[in-house]
Amino acid sequence: MKPAALFLFIALLLAGSPISAQTFTKVCSTGQELEYRVLSDPKTVEVKKVTNMGSSSNVIIPEEVSYEGREFEDKGDTILRDPEVRAMFPGGVDSLKKFLNENVKLSPRCIEVQCVVILEFVVEIDGSITSINVLSNYCGACQEYVNDAVRLVKAMPKWDPAQDDGQPCRSYFLLPVSYCLR
Repeated sequence: MKPAALFLFIALLLAGSPISAQTFTKVCSTGQELEYRVLSDPKTVEVKKVTNMGSSSNVIIPEEVSYEGREFEDKGDTILRDPEVRAMFPGGVDSLKKFLNENVKLSPRCIEVQCVVILEFVVEIDGSITSINVLSNYCGACQEYVNDAVRLVKAMPKWDPAQDDGQPCRSYFLLPVSYCLR
């Protein structure tokens, strides 16, 4: 059952042993903490999360990183928080709202609870979405809102990627999703 209304408030921010799905954290040259995830190729990692941004708007990701005596290569390059042109859902904000409204799936027990879920993800150069993280949620007792917001982001079509210096680039996107009755 769908809630009477799904409101979306968009804030544009950019914002062990070597086995698959393992994560580890390293500090990069600019002082940010990068949480890496080991990919299926055991010599390749991707940045899953960045913390301690301070006043920096960009993240410098080293091409290689070592952990517990193993060398890894990062699969991508810098992830920008403030590119010249931000990533955009195909068709813009109105199309994003329409997509979310048409695809929300909640059980009847959840429509009584108001909720805001704040998600951060990376829009890749090809427009795909990776590294979805729930930054916070204000949902009372209903975890289903959080699960639905993550499901919605995973179901999105490819985005128009961000651009910096006239070139497509990887970028963060912060998406607060607010569910409430009207």
